[in-house]
Amino acid sequence: MPTKPVLSIAEAAEVLGVSDDLIYELTARGDLPCLRLGRRKVIPTVAIQAVIDGCLDGFSISPRP
Repeated sequence: MPTKPVLSIAEAAEVLGVSDDLIYELTARGDLPCLRLGRRKVIPTVAIQAVIDGCLDGFSISPRP
């Protein structure tokens, strides 16, 4: 995970492996929190981690034999 407190839309898209358009869509729907700094949108790094953690809830990772 990046160590910066916030990521640009492009950086967030790169980290999640999706398009910029999807990040804009997720923020518009309220599925991904964003901060508005003037006209610019940035995504808190903790929000990216929360999305990942939410996807892994209930998923058990066990070592292979």
